[in-house]
Amino acid sequence: MINLQNISIHFPSISILENANLFIDKGQKAGLVAPNGAGKTTLLQAILGKQDFSGKIELAKNLLLVSVAQHISNLDKSPLSHVIDSHQERSFLLKQLENKNISTEQIADIYERLITIDAYSAEARASNILKGLGFDDVMQKKPLNTLSGGWQMRVALASALFVPSDLLLLDEPTNHLDLEATIWLENFLINYKGTIILISHDRNFLNNVCDHIIYLNAKKLEIYKGNYDAFIKNKAMKLNLLAKNAAKIEEKRKHIQKFIDRFKAKATKAKQAQSRIKMLAKLQEISLLPKDPETIFDFPEPQKVSPPLLKIENASTGYDGTIVLKKLNIVLNPLDKIAVLGKNGNGKSTLAKLIAKKIPLMSGNIFFANNLKIAYFAQNLLETEINKNNTPFEHIFKKMQLLGKNPLRKNILAHLAKYGIVSCADTSCSCISGGQLSRLMLALICLDNPNLLILDEPTNHLDIDARDALIDALNSYEGTIILITHDFHLIETTADTLWLVHNHECKPFDGDINDYRNFLLKNKENESLIKNSSKKDSNNNKKIKNVPLDKVINTLEKKLADLNQARNDLYQKIFETENCQKIQENIDTLDKNIAELENDLLDKMIQLENQKKSIK
Repeated sequence: MINLQNISIHFPSISILENANLFIDKGQKAGLVAPNGAGKTTLLQAILGKQDFSGKIELAKNLLLVSVAQHISNLDKSPLSHVIDSHQERSFLLKQLENKNISTEQIADIYERLITIDAYSAEARASNILKGLGFDDVMQKKPLNTLSGGWQMRVALASALFVPSDLLLLDEPTNHLDLEATIWLENFLINYKGTIILISHDRNFLNNVCDHIIYLNAKKLEIYKGNYDAFIKNKAMKLNLLAKNAAKIEEKRKHIQKFIDRFKAKATKAKQAQSRIKMLAKLQEISLLPKDPETIFDFPEPQKVSPPLLKIENASTGYDGTIVLKKLNIVLNPLDKIAVLGKNGNGKSTLAKLIAKKIPLMSGNIFFANNLKIAYFAQNLLETEINKNNTPFEHIFKKMQLLGKNPLRKNILAHLAKYGIVSCADTSCSCISGGQLSRLMLALICLDNPNLLILDEPTNHLDIDARDALIDALNSYEGTIILITHDFHLIETTADTLWLVHNHECKPFDGDINDYRNFLLKNKENESLIKNSSKKDSNNNKKIKNVPLDKVINTLEKKLADLNQARNDLYQKIFETENCQKIQENIDTLDKNIAELENDLLDKMIQLENQKKSIK
């Protein structure tokens, strides 16, 4: 499927790969992992033909390769129209039918191809994908220019999932998703029949989707069978084995050298000494794998505050007179570790902003404890609070001055070291990675030793090692935490309590994060329709399971109507041409498909009738 041979990628200041090799077989789902800045995205760009390299990249013949577009050009379209139009072959064929000079034979061929690619169910399939990624019916029809950048990236992802493909290249596809959309995408990719190369820093996502892990390390590529957890175990075993063999060889080297040193001057032992010198020269050197740079987070010890930290009573809040959250009754105590669940747009970030004192109440009461210091992290703050022309050192210097702290260089560097970014202290923020910017933002908001951390998607730009370091730091932190994230592993390992924001209210969720996952899966009406967007599963007779039968029947009826219309159009062409053999063949094919679809529809109607009788 994909064969990389002796691939090297160089930039003026850094080398990404040196004679690296990799083979990915058909149907494998491989996660590509490495620390931030190692070159994962650059490798995908090379496979796409958008990055210069030396060596050879071989792809299977006629491979349909799809990746997520970084930009959407026509923002006047709706998300639904954009996704449907992203299927270029379908759009081209439909455009051809508008050509008045097209021959009857060509028309027949086009209709046959449209049926093959399941063109007539395109709108339903595109809508289901968008729904899975969080778009309701209204949002699907809004102009793209009314949506935020994050929602536009969801549309780009939906387009990549919609078009037929043999190979999907995905670069951190969950970054703009909430938990619900992440679960849907996870199941989509599990059911996808093609090959996947996936960059992700979400351990849970990699574990559930991937059956192989590609490890980019020391400018080489290694592939491990299994998911991410299996990779970690195998990597540790390999490191341990290498270390043991290296120790054995070093011990043998010392033993031989000791003999040489003792007897090389003695005539009677000279021959044996020379023999051992040759033996020593032949001893194999074992190169240990270089360790990834150590990742650090170290939140400061907060000042103690008497409970409750916060109390909200019968409150509502929102924006511009519109209520987003109502009937809020919340008590927050010291050492609470809370994860806030709920779909994007339901009000999770609104709740975070209310508690962070960024927006006021519209009604009700809110009480804050004396000496309460709040640190608030949100992704948009990376754009509004960080000047890209300044260095991390300059940002901390200015913040220390505002807080009345002594901005000595040693103090600033010591603080940056707690967040693992002392190495780029004097580098312009325009030249450092998204992960380093996230660390800087955490360093800034924690400069005043907060006793309440509000973290809204803090891991979007952090690699797996950094996420693990963040987990350790949060578990060691002796303050209170409110966490909004789509990272299941982060929630599972840090949160003691779950809140669910739903229907404009926030209430405790009775269960753990796995209960919430199961709750979401049970309520996904379109889960089984995921398979329809796979190239190999695109056929008119696909059996649809686990979807309410009335919805299945509606889908089948629409598809049947489309096929009948196509057949009627072909019948009309028979009367307009003398050579009608090809048209008749296509009509026969349509008749066969229609008959099979009618039988399927009849079966579903009988099942629905039996269901209704059993309920009575």
